[in-house]
Amino acid sequence: MNAKKAKRQKTRSQPVIQTKKERSSNATEQGQTSGKALRETVESIVIAFVLAFLFRAFEAEAFVIPTGSMAPTLFGRHKDVHCPECDFNYQASASQESADNGRRGLTVERCVCPMCGYTMTVAERPIGKNKTQLLEPSYNGDRILVSKFAYELRDPERWDVIVFRYPGNAKMNYIKRLVGLPNEIIRIQNGDIFVAPRLPENKHDSEFVIARKPPDRLLAILQLVHDNQHLSQSLIDAGWPIRWQTTNGDSDKASGHWGSEVVKSKHHARQTWTIDGTNKDETRWIRYRHFLPTQTDWNRISTNQPITIPETPRLIDDSYAYNTSEPPAIFPRRGPLNWMGDLAVECDFQVGNEAGQLMLELTEGGFVFNCAIDLSTGKATLSINAGTISFDSDEAQEQNLFPVAQTQAKGSGTYQIMLSNIDDELRLWVDGTLAVFDQKTTYPQLSNSRNTESDLSPVAIGARGTQVNIRDIRIWRDVYYIEYNKDRVTNSTPRYEMAAGQFFVLGDNSPQSKDGRLWDRPPDNANHYVEREQLIGKALFIYWPHARSDIFPFCPNIPRMGFVR
Repeated sequence: MNAKKAKRQKTRSQPVIQTKKERSSNATEQGQTSGKALRETVESIVIAFVLAFLFRAFEAEAFVIPTGSMAPTLFGRHKDVHCPECDFNYQASASQESADNGRRGLTVERCVCPMCGYTMTVAERPIGKNKTQLLEPSYNGDRILVSKFAYELRDPERWDVIVFRYPGNAKMNYIKRLVGLPNEIIRIQNGDIFVAPRLPENKHDSEFVIARKPPDRLLAILQLVHDNQHLSQSLIDAGWPIRWQTTNGDSDKASGHWGSEVVKSKHHARQTWTIDGTNKDETRWIRYRHFLPTQTDWNRISTNQPITIPETPRLIDDSYAYNTSEPPAIFPRRGPLNWMGDLAVECDFQVGNEAGQLMLELTEGGFVFNCAIDLSTGKATLSINAGTISFDSDEAQEQNLFPVAQTQAKGSGTYQIMLSNIDDELRLWVDGTLAVFDQKTTYPQLSNSRNTESDLSPVAIGARGTQVNIRDIRIWRDVYYIEYNKDRVTNSTPRYEMAAGQFFVLGDNSPQSKDGRLWDRPPDNANHYVEREQLIGKALFIYWPHARSDIFPFCPNIPRMGFVR
């Protein structure tokens, strides 16, 4: 999958997904207008014909996602929000507006932009006498096809998105991601999934190992932290720090080693960088610092009051733009935000020299993970802490070797490059192609589960022996699986044991997912696992996202259509 296209832009005791029949019944109970009812009828007829002719042989069934426990992989009822300050588009939950969640339907009034932190009003506003205007409409969730035949041919695999009957009520259909397999013990620790074989009682447990996501699932789960093509002009005018900075300050910029251009466009701006690294003896860097303003900062900016410029950036955390709706969706988050160390960086390099090196660097818990690409050969080399820590392969352990891969980044030209450090493994994509290294790029579990001062500048891009222009810089983060105790507060690391024919599932939107972590607690007191006979099938395809506008109500959001990963 093209890494540049990897941008991605429930959870209580009601079904996490609904069939078309259930959805139609709920709509009638809520008294929808005749116009919407007519549109629903036409859509149902069209979908029925499609399913009858194209998917009958595959035993596919259509479902609608009502809530956001699988966001951003799958959207429930939500709002498509456009930030007026930085021109960024994102989604925010609106499932609290539905009476199906067991609470009185609440109107979503505000949500927070993940790029610039601006809180915007999305509810109705008065535009005249007895007239109102809806700023951001709410849309129904994704419609998906579920293959009911998939697991007749093969066993479910870890990281599949599966549909099943809720263990606490067989009439409810849920959708989650499969993370634990039969005869395994599962542990959630520092946001990651660890597994070990389940052994007989008279034997000691095997060692837990991290469960790593395949590359395609990883790209589907990643969530955007920052995009330097979406800067707020209001923040720039107020003197707020731009997040990508040189390592040595303005004096070096003035000397010509670095150049940064901020291009204004109405209310927002975008940034490009030029690094003059023609000195072969020194790598010149730009580094990211997470200067995200608070609502207090925005209140002062909007009223033209002086602001206090922070000296220390914030840590990147596991906040979700999807969960910033006010009033909150389903249940408010309890416990603190969690520091995110599993990150990825993506950018476009425009290189004018035939030789030199491009550098990408990620920091986690004080450990530095580096990728250096030699432009004269196209070879990429990975290292940890400048080579003082070895990777998992026997050759690396014995001979202190570094993983090397041949890439397309050779000589002058423009290259789109992405480096990730997720699940204790480094991965590299060049122009959308996953690099194949000559040895393992996984590494032993390190003492990097606690943040350090170096994590305040967790991402860096550099050049040596060449001059490069850098555009479209994006930072991504992995999903952080939270462990809750009975009061929904972060707890230590309990074990979830699976017997034969039992599966453990979690939602991608961990703070807003009622899943195997919570089922065995009041009021449900259900099993924490899904039995094989409770499986309905594998989520296959988003075939009808909501319409792009009310002007063309029967035209789906085509860019969002695709396979569920």
